[in-house]
Amino acid sequence: MTYKLNILYAWIGYIGIILTEFLVDYTLRTKSEDFYSNGMPEVIWFSIQLLAALAGGYFILTGAKHFEKLQNKIFYIACNMAAGLMFYFLAVYSYVLGLGIDSL
Repeated sequence: MTYKLNILYAWIGYIGIILTEFLVDYTLRTKSEDFYSNGMPEVIWFSIQLLAALAGGYFILTGAKHFEKLQNKIFYIACNMAAGLMFYFLAVYSYVLGLGIDSL
């Protein structure tokens, strides 16, 4: 498997798990009596996000094995981590603040 295929698997898994989590949480909220307080329990919410990061991280680290130079490995991992964090904050905060969940 090439590093490009590892990147593809990492991002599809990471984004797919996060967006599926949003869908399940939103569905639970719409089916409950109180949209703003009933949703996915926080332990499960953060556990799924951790699972998404671990799944994506596994494929990124596996893809780093294809690089010979240490600088290239570090750059590859750092760029994907930075992009993953940006996606995470943008997606999660857009979902939470956009729906008014846990907002003041």
